[in-house]
Amino acid sequence: MRLFRARPLSEHEAPMLIKLVEELGQRVGLEKPPKLYYLPIRCDECLSRNEAAIALSDGLLRRLEWRELNGVLAHEMMHIVNQDTRLMAFADLAGRLTGFLSITGQILLLINLPLMILGQATIPWLPILLLLLAPTLSTLIQLALSRSHEYEADLGAVELTGDPLGLASALNKLEMPRHGLLERIFHPGPRIPDPSILRSHPPTHRRACAATAGDRPQPARTDRPGHRWIRSGSLAG
Repeated sequence: MRLFRARPLSEHEAPMLIKLVEELGQRVGLEKPPKLYYLPIRCDECLSRNEAAIALSDGLLRRLEWRELNGVLAHEMMHIVNQDTRLMAFADLAGRLTGFLSITGQILLLINLPLMILGQATIPWLPILLLLLAPTLSTLIQLALSRSHEYEADLGAVELTGDPLGLASALNKLEMPRHGLLERIFHPGPRIPDPSILRSHPPTHRRACAATAGDRPQPARTDRPGHRWIRSGSLAG
């Protein structure tokens, strides 16, 4: 929160957003609703943390309609309810520990390399191979865990709001390409998407299809963007 210069949103600044978070918290059975924070950055981000707090970026508030913002907040609420942040923090710690042990093993292997060349030491190669591949395997497992929990959070958000089209619309809108000037100059063509196995989030079209599976069409709403629901002038500075 300090890194992104986040600050808490008061009820005076965003009464409707605060009320929405309180309603969502009551639906999922939270004793205390998460605190809302404002991120003064243009990129589209919505973050949650262990202490039951949700941070909304300026870019996200400007881009999303109220209905879409409702789905995004419900998604983050499900991450808090499922304690996904703590689980992923533990997975990250395990991955860092695996990487440290792997580096330590490689250093010991290099130290004993002269003895291996002289034939004075023998080392089983299968454990060595596992030692070298351990960080990569740990990262792939962590990414797969993250993808599965994103699906669970999407489905939970749909059940919480009863509006799968709102969440699907938000996912599609946030997936729209937004490249910098230098990237557009030196790489004007379409970017090659990352393989699914290397992504922390599932492909957006799959998430949208899973969210809207079995959904009945609902009448379109013309709500104003979420940024308009924060009182004018309160976000200055």
